[in-house]
Amino acid sequence: MEWVSKMKRVGHTEVNIPEDADYYLVFCPVKSRIKTDIDEALEGLPDNKAVVLVVMHHTFDPDLVIVESRLQELPRNVRLTVDSLFYQGRLLWCNCNDITWNQIQKTFNIPIPEPSWWKRLFNYLVNHKELMAVIAVGILLVILVIVIVNFTAGKGQLAGGVGNHPNLIQGQKDTVETPDLKKL
Repeated sequence: MEWVSKMKRVGHTEVNIPEDADYYLVFCPVKSRIKTDIDEALEGLPDNKAVVLVVMHHTFDPDLVIVESRLQELPRNVRLTVDSLFYQGRLLWCNCNDITWNQIQKTFNIPIPEPSWWKRLFNYLVNHKELMAVIAVGILLVILVIVIVNFTAGKGQLAGGVGNHPNLIQGQKDTVETPDLKKL
């Protein structure tokens, strides 16, 4: 599970004995009704340990609007409830999952790094699709102009590369005498 891997990368350890855990990271895939699925996921957990509940919504749409699971009535030991979008066993690259990871980092006091300049630019362009379309059209127009200029610059030249006279070398004067038609 990708969330477990993320937690391990920031120093948390997965344990096999429930009593050794500092908290429970509970994953709840939504299959039918959200409240029923959450109740099933939390069933049988001891009350003496904190719970982080990750409600997993299966979808291919990274922009899916979901009802926040934290609005559900939950037991007191559930310290944090977050929503996550996934498809075919993998987390989607989306704002919802970014928010979820941010909330988990805040809950566990994990430092939140500043995103790199290219990620900020990418996120800006993704959120401004019209601007991205204008940039794409501009790039295509520049490429088209370059192709047209290169194509038309080659017109009027033979394979030899200089004008229409195959025997001339660039810089050489035409020394071939042409017959004077008046003398004939």
